[in-house]
Amino acid sequence: MELYVVGCHGGETPKHRASSFLLDGTLAIDAGAVTRGLDIEAQGRLEACLVSHAHLDHVRDLATLADNRCQLGSPPLVVAGTRPTLEALRRHFFNGVLCPDFTRIPSGGGTTIEFLELDLEKPPTVAGRSVTAVSVSHTIDCAGFVIEQDGAAIAYSGDTGPTDRLWEGLAAATTLKAIL
Repeated sequence: MELYVVGCHGGETPKHRASSFLLDGTLAIDAGAVTRGLDIEAQGRLEACLVSHAHLDHVRDLATLADNRCQLGSPPLVVAGTRPTLEALRRHFFNGVLCPDFTRIPSGGGTTIEFLELDLEKPPTVAGRSVTAVSVSHTIDCAGFVIEQDGAAIAYSGDTGPTDRLWEGLAAATTLKAIL
């Protein structure tokens, strides 16, 4: 797995970008800076975005990413998160008021965005990778992720305070190569 750090800060300055990582050019992990840090062709190649939680520094570029992909006629982008995170995105972000509801706007043979609820018990496949969501402690519902592909795994903590669940899960991940 090739990891590209698009941004890894809670705030933004001309030299610092909000949280956003990219795996193999096809899977974004959080979307705080995906349009600021990726050219338009790279944005069009994305297959999915894992969203740890609905705070703005982790989701804000989803709106401009969706708009760019819609104009490109890109295939649907899978936005994957826990039920509370996706509900917050539906209600407060992609609601047709703050930004267009890209779950209803067509692009590339489907809608611009398709939501995928992550099951905390059964890891789904997202952009060709097994993704295990782990509930972590934060001010709102938040998940970390263990992402596995081809016998290797990386972990992303999201925004978390002390969370034993994450470390317990990582202790069992024998193929872990990196922790973000």
